[in-house]
Amino acid sequence: MLADNFADLEFVDRCGDVFTLNQATSPNLFAFREEALQPPGICTKATVRIYPTTDDEQGVLVPFSSFDEAVRFVRELGVRRIGLAAAILGDHYLSAFTSPSQELAERTRKVLTETLGVKFAVAVVGDEYAIAAVRSMTRALIDGRLFRALMLGLPKLAEGQWLELLTDFATDRPPYEILCREELYPLVETVLNPSPANIASAVEEDLRAFYEDLYSKPEMTDLVWLTMFRILSSRMSRHKHYFVFVLYVPLDDIPLIDRIIEGFRTIGEKHEISHEFGFLTPLDFGKRGILEYDYYVDQTDPAERARVAALLADIDPWLGQLCREERAIKTFKFVLGQGCARKEAFLYA
Repeated sequence: MLADNFADLEFVDRCGDVFTLNQATSPNLFAFREEALQPPGICTKATVRIYPTTDDEQGVLVPFSSFDEAVRFVRELGVRRIGLAAAILGDHYLSAFTSPSQELAERTRKVLTETLGVKFAVAVVGDEYAIAAVRSMTRALIDGRLFRALMLGLPKLAEGQWLELLTDFATDRPPYEILCREELYPLVETVLNPSPANIASAVEEDLRAFYEDLYSKPEMTDLVWLTMFRILSSRMSRHKHYFVFVLYVPLDDIPLIDRIIEGFRTIGEKHEISHEFGFLTPLDFGKRGILEYDYYVDQTDPAERARVAALLADIDPWLGQLCREERAIKTFKFVLGQGCARKEAFLYA
């Protein structure tokens, strides 16, 4: 789901000289060497291709209780060229991004995972034809209307008083499928009472007027707009500072991806450092994906800083060995300093 999206780049190198990629004498920034390199310079200008957009772009979430099922689904989207953007989000991202307070995020996460069975969701942005294809591929989908109801009704959702709704319509399918039934939307909206005032009730009293005004704007419940501007991602680290590990992984080898995530989890548990799956997004038409795993640390705590140092001492050789054994895996530490060896790398130059 990534196109060649720039025509030329301008850099300032370490000596202060300016060069562009179209110069015959410019360094070759498209080559790749599997070693940690210094960035070629600072990118000061990008000549970017602009493509037309349609006025029917929509955002949806496809919930899953199984990570492996979510990977198969998002890879299928990539292989079939369905949608403009897609990514698997974990329950931490889902609850943190949608909640205006940490306390509500924790309660929301519990409801999502324990009551509804939502541990992962595939976020998809596409035009009406892409979204129609997504609908045909899944039994449950959170569309714009339901997302707005859930987001503005989040305090009610986290209270759990609506559980009778699930009981009355209980089946042998995951509970989230009940919530996603379109004929039940009016009932869901009645129970959750979605409104700017409702979501604003989750913050301190002196902030409620501001939040009520903020959430009265339609953009705050528009998945397309929120994906474009990413203003909610700052919420992921409000409880602690975070640092990430990012890898390219082959999307057709789910056991390998599971093993990588389990490795990050095991090392985090060993050193008592908070950790969460971040996201997995497809690239190159489903051939590979970018995997992010996050660790959270209180950098003001000397003991926690020491544990992080020990964690890093374990992770570096483990990742190095993993990359040597599995040639399809590449870590970002080898990619970020290599100019345009990957087209998206210029964003970090």
